[in-house]
Amino acid sequence: MVELGKFRGEAVYPRGNVLSLKSAESWMRQGYKIKEGAQAMKMIKQRAATINKKRAVEMVLADRNGGGSGEGNGGELMQGLYAKGQTELYIPPPVVDVSFPSPRPVIFFTPGVAYLGFIEH
Repeated sequence: MVELGKFRGEAVYPRGNVLSLKSAESWMRQGYKIKEGAQAMKMIKQRAATINKKRAVEMVLADRNGGGSGEGNGGELMQGLYAKGQTELYIPPPVVDVSFPSPRPVIFFTPGVAYLGFIEH
C-alpha cells in the first residue's frame, strides 16, 4: 500500500485502499454469504439494533456468565467483520412443496435472494 504521509503519528492511506467491512448478517442482506473458512478481518463488540436481537445477546451473555466461561473480553459478545473479497454470491436452495400456515410477509433484501420455486412468474 502507498502511504501518503503521517497524521498524529498514524499512517494515512488513499481512500481507494480502504476496505468496507460488514458483519455476516449485513452481507446476507445484500445477497452474499461468507466463504467457508474465511477469518474475520476485525472483531467488534456486537450491537443489537432490535429488541429481539437484544434479548438474544442478553441470553447468550447470561448463559456464558452462568457457565463460568471466564473469557477475557469483559463479558461482551464479539462479532467478526468481513470484506467483500471474503464473500460469495448467496444462492438459496430451491423451494419444494412448502405450505405456510399463516400469511406472513416475506422480505427479500435483493432480487437474487428470492428462493427458486417460491415466486410464480
